[in-house]
Amino acid sequence: MKQLDQCLEQYLKEPASELPEKIKKLDELICTLGGPYGTNALNVEKAPLNLLLDQKAKYTYPALNPACLEISNNLRYNGKTIKLPKFSVYPIDDPNFTIEIRIAGGFCTDSHGYLISITDKLPRIFAHSLFKSTDFAKYPREFERRDDSWQLYVDRPTSQIIDRYGTNNVRFTSTLNVILPEKTKAKLQESTKLFKKENLFFIAETKPEEWNAQFFTYPIDPLLVGVINDKCYLIDSFNATPLENYVAIEWTSNANKK
Repeated sequence: MKQLDQCLEQYLKEPASELPEKIKKLDELICTLGGPYGTNALNVEKAPLNLLLDQKAKYTYPALNPACLEISNNLRYNGKTIKLPKFSVYPIDDPNFTIEIRIAGGFCTDSHGYLISITDKLPRIFAHSLFKSTDFAKYPREFERRDDSWQLYVDRPTSQIIDRYGTNNVRFTSTLNVILPEKTKAKLQESTKLFKKENLFFIAETKPEEWNAQFFTYPIDPLLVGVINDKCYLIDSFNATPLENYVAIEWTSNANKK
């Protein structure tokens, strides 16, 4: 596996020493609980099955601490400096990641505040860390799942927060543009034997100028990760192929064949 971005290395824990006989035993137990990879498990079997899948993941993939998503980048917005996540997270079937900041209540009442939301396609452990990467990290209120998103309500914001964000609703979106290497596609396919599709994600750095970009952006060394029982595992780190480079290579290849 390729070496990770230096700022992520401290969040990575290598898997336990490979014990083929232990993995084989786990596979046998998983099969007992509903066929290969537990796909036919009954509802009453799902809790012990998840524990077995978690054990197998620990022996198969390095563990990635989701606290890495708490790292911030500074962004200039309306002449002010605000904090947004350094890393965006994308479900494997959704190329967009969005943080929305909306006004909640009127600023002439005691009920005014901000509502910060992130898609609920992400697990709670990711949403928790992503909220911590923003200017709203110091507000202790618990976030909740509502209206297809994770939402954090911030009441009585400080004057500094109001000065930065004003009284307008704002949305920050990053987009993942990649063509997966064949090696990564194979690892993705193999990982679906252990992780549900909805628990597979890409993590990629979003530079300040790439939020709400009107041009193609290409991530450096994105990660493919899986989540089981609120634990995150690194499946692959790969070099993405920029779209225009891919097209150029294909056209050059076809031209050489003629």
